[in-house]
Amino acid sequence: MLLRVTVAAALLALLGCQSKPTPSAEADIVAVPKSLKTFRDKVDTAMVAVLPYDHERDKYRLKNAQASGLNLEEIGLVDSLLQVCIAEHNRLQSIELRGMRQARPDIPWDSTQFLITLPNYRRQLVPYLNAKGEKEVWVNCFCDKTPYWRKDIVDVDDGGNCFFNLKINLRRRSWFDLMVNGVA
Repeated sequence: MLLRVTVAAALLALLGCQSKPTPSAEADIVAVPKSLKTFRDKVDTAMVAVLPYDHERDKYRLKNAQASGLNLEEIGLVDSLLQVCIAEHNRLQSIELRGMRQARPDIPWDSTQFLITLPNYRRQLVPYLNAKGEKEVWVNCFCDKTPYWRKDIVDVDDGGNCFFNLKINLRRRSWFDLMVNGVA
């Protein structure tokens, strides 16, 4: 069992939080480790909102998309893949932070500016079908308490790692286009 989880984690690490899908991704389907497949019976609506695809609003971030829906099992899969993606992101950010601390020990580097603590983030899920008819979800995450977040997309410039988003392909069980906001 540990070997299977290790192999699955290694595969996920190899795929990483890709900025673009690889050409060979066409045939690759990543297995989510069984320990991550469990999802609570209810969606935590205090932290998760599913917003419908809107062509006018989403046409620039989601090319060639068509509206779709999400069921609880799919929301659970999104949550599991998001956790794995952010764990990999944090691993890479920790390595970068360590290097920066070694290069510039005179600067008090704050790890909260580099690492994402996922339970602190609200999530907006926008399900859609891509050009191949595969269901994908644009996941928009933020740590601020925007009052309109259940109805409208939270879209800000800068803001640091308090704001990030990515896309998840449910059929391939993969993620791509992770974008963490910068700091002004």
